[in-house]
Amino acid sequence: MKYTMAILAISVLVLSGCNLTTNRFDKDNSDKEYDYREMYLNNDTMDLTDKDLEAFNEATRIYNLYIKSCDNDFKKAVAAHDYIIRNCIYNVEAIDNDELTDDDFSEYGVFVKGRAVCEGHAKAYKMLMDIADIDCIIVTGTVGENDISHAWNMIKLDNSWYHVDVTYDDPNPETKEIVYLYMNITDEIIEKDHKWNKNNTPEANDTKYDYVKTYDYNSLKEDKRAYAEAFRIQYENQDHITGKAIIEEYDNGNIKVEDFEQLADICEVNGETEKAEEIRKAFEESEAED
Repeated sequence: MKYTMAILAISVLVLSGCNLTTNRFDKDNSDKEYDYREMYLNNDTMDLTDKDLEAFNEATRIYNLYIKSCDNDFKKAVAAHDYIIRNCIYNVEAIDNDELTDDDFSEYGVFVKGRAVCEGHAKAYKMLMDIADIDCIIVTGTVGENDISHAWNMIKLDNSWYHVDVTYDDPNPETKEIVYLYMNITDEIIEKDHKWNKNNTPEANDTKYDYVKTYDYNSLKEDKRAYAEAFRIQYENQDHITGKAIIEEYDNGNIKVEDFEQLADICEVNGETEKAEEIRKAFEESEAED
């Protein structure tokens, strides 16, 4: 299915820049826990090291400027995700030169230096979620065929847990393109290329806040999977959007042939066999008329 291929394509892009990365949660104090929400509310940061304090102060500034004003937790989670991707470079250079430091695995690397690897991304995202009072954990596991060590997050929205992989949603460090394929997704989706001990994490099977299913993708039509998925959701939720309407979108140039095929595939992946068949039939009839 093209949906699976999209996930795999992102995996190749990300892994090309992190093939030497290891997570270090089992070493030193890298798994330390602070109550950042309490610190934010009470301005009590006595327990922080100098670098942790600098990172926390910057995270607080970011939260107050870019995240706090969001009117719900979903939007706050997305805003934090986007900020890290747009403002932190995955430190491929340090990996290539075998020059990774503790900063690359930390919130300090993300918020102060603007360079980190997956563990730093996960810790920084958790810091912002803690400040926002959104339940968040860090997940460690492996990715890819070679089982490369990796870290990402899970967050809780409306009593349901979702996976968030900031690193995987930033496949091109140069363009800072955000693809949102790993923003609030289920176990079923992320386990296509991520492995972890599910006994250590809550179950994630709700799709209510899956970014692709929730957000308006009209501004991202160049992302074929994104636009096709957005149109699928419209088609699913609005009776007047029929196979004929989809054909009109195709005729108007809003859906390319590959989008059209992908749209049917995505419907099928989501168990909507009848809709997939209707889309394919409408497309075949349109081609026959031409």
